[in-house]
Amino acid sequence: MDDRSNNVVLTVRLSPALSGRLIALADTQKTTRSALVRHLIERALSGDPVTVQNLEKSLRFIHIAIDALLRHHPQVGIRDEVLRIQKAVATHIESTPILEGRP
Repeated sequence: MDDRSNNVVLTVRLSPALSGRLIALADTQKTTRSALVRHLIERALSGDPVTVQNLEKSLRFIHIAIDALLRHHPQVGIRDEVLRIQKAVATHIESTPILEGRP
């Protein structure tokens, strides 16, 4: 059971744009902004911060692993087909505007 009477309240000032992005992320993950911020703080304090460098390293590993699996897949041409689809999806994503906050 969560004993909220012992919790410390932390206030953070955010720009309207950053606040909108936080609200949108919390909505997407079906969680509260408080829970999301707690999770980010816990990760940072445990030595596993969410950084661009960490995300890039993870994505690079995934990219290499999937490419190797596709290169050695018994279905000939599957790698080329996946690359074609990935390029089409990337083009669609790049042409889609990103919302800064709630409508």
